[in-house]
Amino acid sequence: MSNIVLQIGQTDWSPDLILSEETEWQFCQPGQLSDFLADALNKKKEGLDEEAAEKVFLSYQCVLLTTEVAEAELELLTDMVEAYTVFFEHNVNLIMDSPQGFLRRKVARPIDFTDKQSQIDWLTSVIYPGQYGAKIRNIDMDISPNFRGQVSYNGHISLELTGEFGEDFQPLMSYRYNVGARGQSLELWQEYITEETCEIQLVISKLQRGTTHTISEVVTVSQAELTLPYILEKEEQIGYYAVSVYAKGYGTIKLGALHYRLSRKRLGQYLLGGERLSDTRSQEIMAYFNPGDMKPPLNVYFSGYRPAEGYEGFFMMKRMAGAPFILISDPRIEGGGFYAGSEELEGKVVDFIQRALDYLGFSHKQLILSGISMGSFGALYYAADFEPHAVIVSKAFASIGNSAKAIKLKRPDEFDTSIDVMLNIAGGIGDKEVEITNRHFWDKFNACSFKDTRFAIAYMKQDDFDNTAYADIIANTADKNIYIYGKGYTGRHNDDSGSVNTWFKNQYHDILREEFGRKI
Repeated sequence: MSNIVLQIGQTDWSPDLILSEETEWQFCQPGQLSDFLADALNKKKEGLDEEAAEKVFLSYQCVLLTTEVAEAELELLTDMVEAYTVFFEHNVNLIMDSPQGFLRRKVARPIDFTDKQSQIDWLTSVIYPGQYGAKIRNIDMDISPNFRGQVSYNGHISLELTGEFGEDFQPLMSYRYNVGARGQSLELWQEYITEETCEIQLVISKLQRGTTHTISEVVTVSQAELTLPYILEKEEQIGYYAVSVYAKGYGTIKLGALHYRLSRKRLGQYLLGGERLSDTRSQEIMAYFNPGDMKPPLNVYFSGYRPAEGYEGFFMMKRMAGAPFILISDPRIEGGGFYAGSEELEGKVVDFIQRALDYLGFSHKQLILSGISMGSFGALYYAADFEPHAVIVSKAFASIGNSAKAIKLKRPDEFDTSIDVMLNIAGGIGDKEVEITNRHFWDKFNACSFKDTRFAIAYMKQDDFDNTAYADIIANTADKNIYIYGKGYTGRHNDDSGSVNTWFKNQYHDILREEFGRKI
């Protein structure tokens, strides 16, 4: 599949460029876009029967504006490009016709093309379709036999090592599984905390393609460089990366998962425009904002439990009548940390949503928070920060501590993630920590009046995760005179997902139609 780049300018750059095999370059001069697009569409339809021709459409993975272009003309590209895929020469003066025009809807960004070849190489390497992310967990770490200190596992959150690590850097741990190169540039992110005088390094051995042990190069990444994900540039001859951690000094080192994802090289996380929200504990939450048509409401969707890393629900939210939307994803622990964490990390989630509201010029009354299962916790929890117009959730989750406590009797050896979440929030797994974890949600939720918020909540009548979530929400809002529409479905938490998901989308459609006048 080609990555199609459309340049709009006075002079075609492509004759002076060396383009990759995956890149198709198209050129159009200002004032000619309408005819150009018509011709391009007709060419795609050539040789097709009438039924097939009707399904043909144009799409561009990147638009480059290398001269002044009227924004009214660019509107022709509205349905052909995604947000964050429009770039312009940094010294080109583009004039916006309105605060809701094409350039703001697509979040056009400047680039200095003084060195055209290197910048085009960089740009075309990150406009690939799709997303990919994964992790190697702490249970897949092999500790060096030379380490004589204390070793303990903090659930799936971290491996904790305490003791003397040596005056110079020594091997401490290696990951049991290698990271596949996947033919793309990758980003590595090591979760870690160091205490006392200890310090770590990430040591990456590049293994030649087609071999399991031939090392092409060894790269050492210092702790100072680990404040941001480390980018491994694409190298055709590399097939895998073997990753180890070295350490020195004295104290405690807590090592969490090693995350790896296809790199967008400073232009996004998972998707172009995606942002990484992180704290001093090196934990992450990812967030993506799409301005859509910049008309109310702003729809926020929190991903559900997801062992594979990346955003969930992109196309579902795109189909919500073109309204602006945010996707929030939690790559922590096994399948997510329920969007709860340090005050710093949670504050960055709130700030991200507020920045999107400010970009759109919306108030909290033009905001909808939503999610399914783990995502329902995020929607309900952050509703207390915004008191939005509506909260739409299904398979509701609220008291994670109760869910963790019930594992032995209700779900032996299933959904240990709830224990990890409790460890992450409260630092333990006893009765005291169960209460602390539950209060983390309820103290915040109960502090708000929600006088202008409506809740649409679907729940499972025999839910084996949090079987009192809906009843608890009713009980804790009984004196607040708010609107709650509930729908119960027969089954356990993971039963009848089809019906519950249809209900979820129907609530969105009803609110968009009836309360925001959208056609859907």
